[in-house]
Amino acid sequence: MLLFDFLQELIYFKDAERLLLRIREVQIDEKEDAYSLNATAAGESLDPARHRQRADVKAVTLHNFQVERIDGGWKARVLLDI
Repeated sequence: MLLFDFLQELIYFKDAERLLLRIREVQIDEKEDAYSLNATAAGESLDPARHRQRADVKAVTLHNFQVERIDGGWKARVLLDI
């Protein structure tokens, strides 16, 4: 549920801290069947006059949530609740 938790954190920063973040780099490491995620982000304070949101994401859902390793990379399916 590493990706799920990471995406929920991004939503938290938008809602609670009023920050819009752009992820610049993500590193996923595996050690003894446990995964860790390190990310570098940049962003700015949410300004409704400048940042028009067509839909406001409220949460990541578990409906059809899927992450799989393919060809040395990762593939994910994520549905967002708006």
